[in-house]
Amino acid sequence: VWAALIQSAGATQGAGYVLNIWKLMLSEGITPPIATYRGLLNVLLAERRTDDAQAKFEELLEAVKRDPSPDTDASIESMYNMMINGFLVRNRRDDAYSLLERMKREGPTPTVTTYNTFMAHYQKYQDFKALSTVLKTISSEGLKADAFTFSTLLCALLQVLNRDEA
Repeated sequence: VWAALIQSAGATQGAGYVLNIWKLMLSEGITPPIATYRGLLNVLLAERRTDDAQAKFEELLEAVKRDPSPDTDASIESMYNMMINGFLVRNRRDDAYSLLERMKREGPTPTVTTYNTFMAHYQKYQDFKALSTVLKTISSEGLKADAFTFSTLLCALLQVLNRDEA
């Protein structure tokens, strides 16, 4: 219920309003589940409040350390990917790579989805050298490329080639 409220309020009222809802929820003694954090981070990142999102993300990671659940890794990985994308959108590549390195050190292990986030960013900005480096990392880490990986590569190829040649 709280996650849906935060998402819908974020779409209509903005991040400031959502943060007030968050405070109310906490004052009622409610421990937000990962899905509620996801909604909050979505709202904050959509409004480019990356530092606020990062603070809430760190809060989430601390909460998960205190009380992990069996499905935590998959959920937390998607949250890491969300934050990585948020950093990349704001052109904060160093912060994005710091989160990637943190995943490698502390878990959850980055998946092809994590690397696809970087690839999509590099393809968008036509940084083909960085895209190639990420693709090599996917291979060296023993991950299998997926449809998104290949779609990103195809888009990059079409950016380089004359469309008549493709």
